[in-house]
Amino acid sequence: MLDQSPTNNTDRSPRIPSGDRRIFSVGAGYSPTQNLTIDVAYSYLKEEDVDVNLASATRGRYNATYKNTSHNVGTSLTYRF
Repeated sequence: MLDQSPTNNTDRSPRIPSGDRRIFSVGAGYSPTQNLTIDVAYSYLKEEDVDVNLASATRGRYNATYKNTSHNVGTSLTYRF
């Protein structure tokens, strides 16, 4: 999946250092009985590297590069009765 960032270079700050994201997901389900299902999923999120450059007369300068990634695992157990 490709998720475009809601922020732009002008409005980007340390509070929201978000860039465009690419998300890769895979999952599987298994039913050991007719009433029970076990689901497992994995997602990897890679965000583009973004620079934050701020300058203020009262607060000084702030320059940083943000490199964000995330690994997510989800499980689900469903029982039907």
